[in-house]
Order: sequence, then C-alpha cells, then structure tokens
Amino acid sequence: MNIFFRAGIDTRSACLVLLSLVFSLIQLGRVRMLWRINATIVARRLLLTAFCIMSISMLPSASLTMAADGETVKVNDKANGSSVALQVGQFLEICLPADLGTGYSWTVSSTPNEILKLLAKDVRPTAEKNKVGGTDHQIFHFQIVAQGSGRLELQYSRPWEKATPPAKKYSLAIKVQ
Repeated sequence: MNIFFRAGIDTRSACLVLLSLVFSLIQLGRVRMLWRINATIVARRLLLTAFCIMSISMLPSASLTMAADGETVKVNDKANGSSVALQVGQFLEICLPADLGTGYSWTVSSTPNEILKLLAKDVRPTAEKNKVGGTDHQIFHFQIVAQGSGRLELQYSRPWEKATPPAKKYSLAIKVQ
C-alpha cells in the first residue's frame, strides 16, 4: 500500500484501484479456465486487503493520517507556547491531557479560520481501562487550507462556568507556507 501513498493516492482511491483489479482478475479467471483457480485465489486476497484498508480508513484517526499533499503533524501539551511550520494540504493533530470526569474539557477559544479548518474532536481513553478518574486525551484534528500565519488557542475549563477563568490555556503559533 505504500506505493499508493507515495504516489499521492488517498486510502479510498487505493481501495477502488484494488477492487477494480479484483474484478479484472475475476473476469480473467472466467476467460482463461487454466488460470481460474489462481486468479480466484489472488482476487480473494486482494478483496480481503481492500476490505481491511477500507475498514481502517473509516476510523477517525486513520483517515487523517495520510493526505495527498502531506502528512499529519502531531503536537501535544509540551508544544504549548511554541510555533509550528506547516504546508497547505497537511493536517494538524493536537493531543492534550484532560480529566473529563471533573467536568473540565479543552475547547478552541481562538483559531485563524482563514488557514485552519477544524475537522474533528475525539477522546482517547487512558491505557488503564479499569482506572476510574484517569486522565484521558482530547484530540483536535485540523486541516491546513491556506497560506498565512496566526495563533491557535485552546482553553481548559468547565463549559457551564462562564464567569470563571480557564484552569489552563494552550497556545500554538501557526505559520503556513
């Protein structure tokens, strides 16, 4: 599958290529009876591969990890206050620790809308599944849509406490070339 990604083909397009190859091999098997058994085996393997790839592409994080123009740039809480250089077509993933059981959560408070587009927000639970009150990770997925620069800011607060200042702030300077 790496040949598809290196050529700039996304996951769904790669699956369509594999599926068309499968159907071509099935037709080849019907035309040439001697190769029918081998073509059917190859077709089944390719069909299984295409199904697995399509299933993986339905996962939120997997669908964002490859782009035709670039890759996903991942940052975490240690990048707070720093800057990141990106290119149009790339994706930005911000992973921040959150104690969601306390009511606190991360929200985007300021974003340079002209260069960033928020695609999705999701939560990755802790590795310790049976631990009550553990720290989860909130993940924000952005797509870089235009050149420019700006500051992305997130705040860690309880949504119903409007008058209370946020417990934490996260800031990232964005420069898109």
